[in-house]
Amino acid sequence: MNRFILLRRATRSVVVAGLLCGAHAASALNMQVYVQSISQSAYTSSVNLGHTVLASTPYNRLIAGGTFVVRCTDPRTGTISGQRTLSSAQFTGNTLYVTIPELLPTTRLLPGFTQLPKGVQISCSYDWTARASEGSYTIGAGGVGITIGGEERADGSSVPFTMTREDNDGEGCIKF
Repeated sequence: MNRFILLRRATRSVVVAGLLCGAHAASALNMQVYVQSISQSAYTSSVNLGHTVLASTPYNRLIAGGTFVVRCTDPRTGTISGQRTLSSAQFTGNTLYVTIPELLPTTRLLPGFTQLPKGVQISCSYDWTARASEGSYTIGAGGVGITIGGEERADGSSVPFTMTREDNDGEGCIKF
């Protein structure tokens, strides 16, 4: 056989072996979630809520976001929900900070809370999700291809808190 053909086949084998060995190390999607302090705002019907998804990858495409739902055990109250997702395309490497909802810190009104009897305390939860995914690439040589990237991360949990309906009208003054 011709030396050129043998050298070309050997080079092709080295390239494919390098791709196969290096593909697992190239995977580097990172995701962290930071949940705000979830609580009732004073003794009002407002809830302090929100979380942030921090995602990064060495690849040029990244999508990150999440959802939330506030639920309480009393059927007279409604729910508070929201979601947000962002994407980024950079020449190389990406980092996204996604706040859910858009502005943090934030407060939202709990529907039906003011209809509860005064002095009642109810159990509630802030149920959150987070997700991040990166772009993928297929690299091939000599009829053999390998896909790198394309990873996804997901997380979620629930944060319990209580809400108390104030005993008085909350006006702060004594009425005569």
